[in-house]
Parts: sequence; structure tokens; C-alpha cells
Amino acid sequence: MRMLPDTLLQDAINLRVLHLCYNKLTMLNKHLLKSLRHLEKLHLEHNQLHMIDVDAFTSQTESLITLNLSRNSITLNEDNRDVFYSNEEINITSGIIFSTLNKVQYLDLSFNAIVKILDPFKNFMKDLRTLDLSHNLITHVGYKDLLFPSPNIDLVNLESNKITHLDFDRSRIETRHRLPKEILLANNPLNCDCMSYPLVTYLKAEPDSSKSFLLKGLQCAQPSKLFGLQPQDVQLEDLVCEIDTFSEFCPAECKCYKRAVDQCAIVNCNAANLTHVPIIHSPSNIGCNFIELHLAQNKLHYLSNAGEGWNFVRWLNVSNNSLGTLFAESLPEMLELLDVSGNQLTAIDAALIGKLNQSTLHNISLALNPWDCYCENQLLTFVVDNVARITDYYTLQCIDGKPINLATLKELCGTIILSRLYISVAVSMASVGCLLCIWLYAKFNLAIKVWLFRHNLLQWLVTEEHTDMNKRYDAFISYSHKDEDFVTKELLPRLESEELNFKICWHVRDFVPGEMIANEIAKAVEESRRTIIILSLNYFESMWGQMEFSAAYLQSLVDKHNRVIPIIYQDIGDIDQLDPQLRAYLKTNTYVRWDDPWFWDKLHYAMPRKRRPKDVQTTDNMRMASGDKLNLPIIMTPPIK
Repeated sequence: MRMLPDTLLQDAINLRVLHLCYNKLTMLNKHLLKSLRHLEKLHLEHNQLHMIDVDAFTSQTESLITLNLSRNSITLNEDNRDVFYSNEEINITSGIIFSTLNKVQYLDLSFNAIVKILDPFKNFMKDLRTLDLSHNLITHVGYKDLLFPSPNIDLVNLESNKITHLDFDRSRIETRHRLPKEILLANNPLNCDCMSYPLVTYLKAEPDSSKSFLLKGLQCAQPSKLFGLQPQDVQLEDLVCEIDTFSEFCPAECKCYKRAVDQCAIVNCNAANLTHVPIIHSPSNIGCNFIELHLAQNKLHYLSNAGEGWNFVRWLNVSNNSLGTLFAESLPEMLELLDVSGNQLTAIDAALIGKLNQSTLHNISLALNPWDCYCENQLLTFVVDNVARITDYYTLQCIDGKPINLATLKELCGTIILSRLYISVAVSMASVGCLLCIWLYAKFNLAIKVWLFRHNLLQWLVTEEHTDMNKRYDAFISYSHKDEDFVTKELLPRLESEELNFKICWHVRDFVPGEMIANEIAKAVEESRRTIIILSLNYFESMWGQMEFSAAYLQSLVDKHNRVIPIIYQDIGDIDQLDPQLRAYLKTNTYVRWDDPWFWDKLHYAMPRKRRPKDVQTTDNMRMASGDKLNLPIIMTPPIK
């Protein structure tokens, strides 16, 4: 053991700065510095100090300002117990090293073997400004470990330690102490798993200015997909902990995780060569509330209600298996998401329809199945009625390649419906003459209705549906900004004239400034009785135009009422070359041409019957246009979390 003689410095009572570096000292006893009551700076770096007597600095209680003990072998821990040295012996119960250093401002303990942040740093050093604990063996730091009594604490350096977790659940801490201005944490193996949830939520809740200064250099080291990210940039859904397969929850064939943000147990059995559903245990076994079950890419031919945890499954993914049938009783009770895409399903029965219509099930995936499309298959009606809930609606096809949508439903069931209608008319009217009248009316339906409407006759034939009466606008106009002259000089003035008196939603004045354009489009379509589409070659090049048509088309499906009025403003070429959705719509519905001599009469007829009072203003808080239509940047408000 290397140490200096006890009496070496007994006469240096006025010494203020002492350098004892590079002396290979292994111990500092309580006698060496006893006479140095005015010592202000002590440098003991680059030694081999392992034992420091608990009373070694008693004489420097009111004088020592700087203490450098870097690059030694200080541990202050034996066999996972805090220890202190007194009279060259280990003492576990009495004494706290450094506790007498009331005036120390700069303490350097870097490059040692310290495994935790000691109590004296947090409770006794009331003037401490800088604490350097970098390059030690600290593995865990809690929020309370970084609270100091000193009002002037500026910096705590914890770089290059072994810190895997920071417990920052400050809701459990009640103290008057404060955090340092900067905490350096670079080069630590931080594990951004479910145990880091309190830290991440703490950082996301702090203002941006505090994030950049408080925990400096902190980055995720694991898991690999989050490597290099700052904790505040991690999505809360990605904070998961793997659960041991030997636990009482996880099936042996699967990998299981716990997600902190919603207390969800994730059971991942994808591509496990399964031929049956494994036993699912209750998520309460691991402190979770529900289960997300992944069974994709296996060899399942049927689903079975397996285990006490089955009805706790809210997300169920059984895509890319070999399911030929799906029974309502085999599905979990509180299901919110169901993915059965990529199986061998051909039809669904009434019981399953009832199950799929339950209020909790919001997302359904059905594509890549060999669906048989015929009028009696209830799948077609279910799909058309639930477009918003079917996540893969636009890729959903029959076995023959036809899209499963309203147009296909009309095509398959149109003949049956028309036959039933003719039989009913024949029985009720019992006259060839009435049949002829009905045929003429059916053939010249639009022309007759327009003529009657123009001459104010038989208005009951063209009355507005009750469901439209409470909508805010009579129509929303969708067009390319390149066709704006037609809208502003021809269409809008006539529709809002005293004669027609319609209330029109025009994006230039009626969209709310600062809102997301997609939201404004959806809102305008939903609050309008009709959506007028100005079709031209310019329109097909407009991203927003296609979005507006899709929104109006989907609203028509939801309301089961035709709300779209297509106006062909210019020659649009071969209809068969258009977007599939628009092509299907134009082939199954009527449209108006600008060059038609009856244009205004047909458009007037297609518009809703109810008009606003003449004293209502046409504008609704003069608002701005979308970015695409005015070539301006899109202004969006951030989502509320």
C-alpha cells in the first residue's frame, strides 16, 4: 500500500494549492491533510487511490473549493454494498465520505470505478457547481439522483458510463432540490425499451429549449431499430420490453413483448410454422390489459378459441394463412382490428356479418382472398356499406379480378332488381299502356324531369331528401386552379345569383386558414348537399382534385345517395383511359356537358331543392385557398397529443 508520511505536511498550515499527482498513491488517511485548514485546491489525479478515509478532508470543511480525484481506482463499493474506510479498515455503517466538504464547487471523479451517484453529492455539497463522474461504471440513474441542494449546480458529467436506463418518473418525487442546467450523457448504452417510457414522456412534455440543454448527448443504443435516436424522438409505441418465453404468459412458439404506452401484451407468432392457434394466457399475468396477436404467415386452416386470454385479444392478424372459412364464434369478443387478407376465404355468412358490424371493430383487412362475387354473397353489400372501416378497400377484388365496389354490386344485382321491379309494376298496373308509359319515362327520365322542373310541374318527383336539409352548403365546387376563370366568371355567379340563390362552398373564401387541406376538403364535402366536379385535362393532373372526387364518392357511398355532379368542361378524351374509380362512376351515372344547350336546366335540376333565404350572405368568413390551387405553401396545424 502506497501512502505519504502522516507528518509530511504538518508545517504547511498556509498552503492553498496542493498537487500530489502521479505518485502511485493507493490510500489517503485522515492524518496527511489535517493541518491544511486553508487549502483551496487539491489535485490527486493520476494516482491509484482505492481507499480514502472518511475523515481525510475534515480540516478542509470551510476552505476546499476544487478537488480532483480523476484517474484513480475509487469504487466506494464492495460486493454491491456502499462502503467507507476508517483507520484503514472497511466500514459499512458509519461515516459518509465527502460529507464535510461544504464549500467544494468543482469535484472531479472521472475515470474511476464508481457504480452509483453517492448521497453526499445530492445532500451535503450546497455550493457544488460541477460534478464530473464520466468514465465510471454507473449503470442506473434515477430522477432523484440528479436533484442537488446547490442552487448553482451547472453541470453533471455522466458520459461514457454503463447507463442503460434513466428513471425519470418525477411524479413520485417531492423535493425542493433542483436539476443541473446540463447533464452530459453521451456514450452510454441507453436501452429505449418499456422501462424508458417515463423518460421519453418526460422529455416529450418539456419545452424544446429544456430538451436541448438538460440531457445532452443522450441517444438510444438499443434496440437496433432505434439506434442513434434521441429519446424524445422515439414513438411511444416503440417502447417495448421482451418477455421471457419461460414466463407464465408467452407461448413457446412465439416471442412476446410488453408495450408501456397502452399496457398491451404483444404476442408475435408470425412465420412459426403453426397449424393451430397456441394457448393464449391472460395478459394480467404480466400486468397488461389486452393482447395484440400476430399469427401471419403460418399454416392455419381454422381459428379456435384458445385459452383464457383469447377474449382479451383486440388486434388479430391472421393474414397469409390457409383459412377457408371464418366463423363468428371463433373471433375474440372485444376485437378492434382484424386482418384476414391473403387466405382462402370465398364468402361470409350472416352471423359473421353481425360480428364484423360490432361497434368496437374499426379496421378490417379482406384483400387477396378468392372471393366469389354474386348477388347473394353478403360480402358485397357489407363492403359497400363499410368502406371507411375496410383498410384495403381499393385493392379488394373478386376471384375474376373485378373490384368489389358499388359499381360491381350494381352490375351483379341490377338484372335481378330490374326484373322484380317490372313484375311489381305489371301486377299493380295490369295494363300494357301503363307499362309503355313507364318504359318511356325510364328511357327519357332525365329529360322529362328537367322539363317538369323547368315548368314547375310535379315537383314531388324532384323533392330533396330529408337527410340533406341540415347541411351547411348546397354545393362544393371541385376544380383545377387552371380552370378558375370558368368557375369565377360563369359557374359561381349564376349559381349564387338572385334567380337560383344557392349557397356554394368555394375554397378561396370558405376554407379555414391554418387547417390541414385534406381535413378542409373532407369537411366541405360532408357539409355540402352536392359536389360539383369540373372535369378537364387540367383536373386529372391535380392531386387535390382527385382527393376531392374520392372524398365526394366515399361520402355518397356512406350516405347511400348520389351527391356528385360531374360537369365535362373540356374534351377529356376516351373515358376508358381514365382513373378506374372515375371511369366506373361516369359509366354508371349521368353527367352534364358545358356545350349542352340545356346545361343550366340540367345543372339546376341536379342541384338540391332547398335554397337558403335571400338575405343570407354568400360568404362564410372570407378564407384562403388550398396550396395546390393557389401555388402557396400548405399550412398545417400540428396534431394534439
